[in-house]
Amino acid sequence: CGDFEWILRGQNVAADSDKCSAVKEEFYEKCCYTAPSTSCNLCYVDGQYLEVSVDAQVTYQDDPKSCGSLYNSLFMREAADSEQCNAAKDELADTCCFEKCQLCQGGFMDTTAMVMVNGQEVSCQVLENSFSKDVIVAGTEQCNTVRQEYADACCYTLPDSPCRLCGAGSEVAAGETVDFYGTTMSCTDVANKLAMSEESGGDMCSSVQADFATSCCFATCPICPSGFNLRWEVDVEYNKATISCGEFDGIIKGNGVMKGTTDCLSLQSTYSSACCYNYATSSYAPGSSPSIGGSPSNDGTYASYSSGSGQADVESASLVSAAAVSSPCNLCEPGEVGINAEILFNGVETSCSEVYHFLAIQTSEGSETCTMGKNALRDACCLKKCDLCAGGGIPDWYAMVNVNGNSMTCLELDGIITDSMIEAESDQCNDVLSVAAPACCYVPPEEPCNICKSD
Repeated sequence: CGDFEWILRGQNVAADSDKCSAVKEEFYEKCCYTAPSTSCNLCYVDGQYLEVSVDAQVTYQDDPKSCGSLYNSLFMREAADSEQCNAAKDELADTCCFEKCQLCQGGFMDTTAMVMVNGQEVSCQVLENSFSKDVIVAGTEQCNTVRQEYADACCYTLPDSPCRLCGAGSEVAAGETVDFYGTTMSCTDVANKLAMSEESGGDMCSSVQADFATSCCFATCPICPSGFNLRWEVDVEYNKATISCGEFDGIIKGNGVMKGTTDCLSLQSTYSSACCYNYATSSYAPGSSPSIGGSPSNDGTYASYSSGSGQADVESASLVSAAAVSSPCNLCEPGEVGINAEILFNGVETSCSEVYHFLAIQTSEGSETCTMGKNALRDACCLKKCDLCAGGGIPDWYAMVNVNGNSMTCLELDGIITDSMIEAESDQCNDVLSVAAPACCYVPPEEPCNICKSD
């Protein structure tokens, strides 16, 4: 039934046509229904959500079907308080629904733990998921047997004072792996396993710290020198994006920047003067005090543009004020594509894409800076793309078209036009449209046929 919408639209079958009426007459009852506001859940019984025995076979309204199929049908078509829903529950819930065995009753599952099941190594999560397929019911002897065999390896209770693999001022080396007592594990998994299952100061905690802290922990790079506080709210430019000083903590941890390394010293020398302040002495961290060159535009960013001889020159400050970019500046207009041409950016040759990124992250659409940037750069960096349906109609992206002996969808052809930078109204564009437009573009009926809409 779901294919009808595409078939009827593809054939431009109008709502008031004889063909639409014939399709409705034949398939309306079978294909159409009104979705309930609250769906019937066959296995919501006595206030408890039970598991569906998907493959069990039943007969419902003289129609043989699986419990999984019946569950889905009732959920889509019947309301929770309908007579059909209640009748189906009364008749078939005992056959189709069951309370699944919980491997870690009263505890939590260690999703990284592996166990041997019938000679095959599987995760504890996969083992419990198999209880649904195998219909292992809570409280049965089969459930108790599985728990006795696997609960110790798979389950844990949260400690009152979690064990931390790495001490204060250090972080887990996320990319490192170790031989964790015979099993290869990432340092992150080792740290998580300790935090979830071991008490701080316990024998296991102390043993793992002694064995793996050297391999798995590193001293993190501090942006601020001793005695200085981080100015969390101050905005700076980092990797051509505006971030707050408070975000450096995540960047340093994510990139594993270690204390004393060249990368750490570079970050400190570049950003400590702007980001660090001693509130007791009212002084900034060593280095030049933070300053901003140039004059601010109306949207709060610091930038100036000039153009000449087909090139654009963009100059920006390294420290920018917080600009609320609710609608980012887009260098190119709708229907245009960006050209990755070489231009001057901050006095050096770079690409249009760099400037495009600069405008998008620092200025809002309609702002003075955005408008100045478009005036200086749009001619050099943007191109009005050849539009398949420029002559009228709506594109049928999955229609087939033959161009130069190659058969492809109209969507694929549009991608080729974009990649080839074929400009609107060019001779090359006109050649493509003469072949592709009749196959790719159509005018839909004012009211398309909908088999589930009554006349």
